[in-house]
Amino acid sequence: IAVQSLNEHSSLFRKMVQQEAVVVRNATKGYERKTLILKGLDMTVSKGSIYGLLGASGCGKTTLLTCIVGVRNLNKGEIWVLGGTPGSKNSGIPGPRVGYMPQEISLVGEFTVRDAFYYFGMINGLQNEEIETRKEFLSKLLQLPPDDRFVKNMSGGQQRRVSFAAALLHNPELLILDEPTVGLDPILRENIWAHLIKLTKEDNVTIVITTHYIEEAKDADKDYYNNISEATVDVKDGKLVGMIHFHQNFSKALERRLEAFAFTEESDLIATEIQIFLDMADKYIYKYVVGVQTWEILLSHILCQTIIVIIHTAMILGLSFLAWGLECKGSIFPVILITFLSGMCGLMYGFSLSILCNDHVMAHFASAGSFLPLTLLGGAMWPVEGMPKVLRWISLSLPMTFPAISLRHVFFKAYSFFEPEVYNGTFVLIAWILLLFTISVIGVKRKSS
Repeated sequence: IAVQSLNEHSSLFRKMVQQEAVVVRNATKGYERKTLILKGLDMTVSKGSIYGLLGASGCGKTTLLTCIVGVRNLNKGEIWVLGGTPGSKNSGIPGPRVGYMPQEISLVGEFTVRDAFYYFGMINGLQNEEIETRKEFLSKLLQLPPDDRFVKNMSGGQQRRVSFAAALLHNPELLILDEPTVGLDPILRENIWAHLIKLTKEDNVTIVITTHYIEEAKDADKDYYNNISEATVDVKDGKLVGMIHFHQNFSKALERRLEAFAFTEESDLIATEIQIFLDMADKYIYKYVVGVQTWEILLSHILCQTIIVIIHTAMILGLSFLAWGLECKGSIFPVILITFLSGMCGLMYGFSLSILCNDHVMAHFASAGSFLPLTLLGGAMWPVEGMPKVLRWISLSLPMTFPAISLRHVFFKAYSFFEPEVYNGTFVLIAWILLLFTISVIGVKRKSS
């Protein structure tokens, strides 16, 4: 049946969009190197129904679902969910109107069952009493482990049940489940299906569920690559779900390593390293679907690390003044402030490196390679006045030079915070923190898009 455009029958189409739960028209989605996953897909899901997406693994079911919940964008085509466009203002998607269970276990391993319920319940605006009531009901329905069991200590099936419970917790209007019954016993699977049917009949909940026939499942394709970079690119392009790299002469190096044991040469240690690169695009997808923004995840990391910076600052200054008796002629306030801001500047520098670098090896090289120049040219070990003119300008542009000068004026000349020689160092640190934070936010947005 030909799908008529919005321009041809705008009023009828708008009416249909409002009446149906999900409307997808001409959906086209591809990844890098023009790998098309979806091409011209049309789909309509009625409210209060269970819509099954059937297909073999890798055919694009998960990609379509992530576009419906607003985590990914289509290259071409349009999607309307619950009367609005995902990601638009007041659409509520991503947000509490939708519940999503991804294929991967997108839960924090250090959370207990109780922690997971309260975490997702609070994100979706539930009160403690509601969370407790829903937790008791879902624990019985899904046969969840004890409340104090950590997610990382659960079996794969138990983790999937907790993930399923998190999607059901806030009674969403639209429930999207990506292969929810994989690994579950037949009796529990039957109970889950009975509950899903009850939700559609009594609460008018719309459910989109993906599955595939057992007989249609195929073994994963395995491709050999001579070049590790090509394999990594194909993982990013969606052609592979993962890549394992063995160095040349791995077997012989492993034999020598086992024989030498503690006296193994460095070359054999490197040759026996196995590198694994997986597609981790869905790691934070659970948080995105419930409405958590990328910048909020970044901000939460910054706040947690700020506590560590405060502890480090207290330890360093406590040892310096109390244990070692360091003398300071000026006020202690600018010393504390500059030390804390220096730690925050280093923290933001680390975040920007982790975002800008594509892997941890590059980040390690960048951080280690920049440490020595920052230390030598920062004015603490080599006075700026003794540097050649070119190095002096480079030194003055670094984040730690002016703060080091400010600390010397406070320690040895008893300058107050309101002297230009002191507050200049503070302003330089604040400027660098804001600059690195801006770079981090822009980098996160570019990667998430």
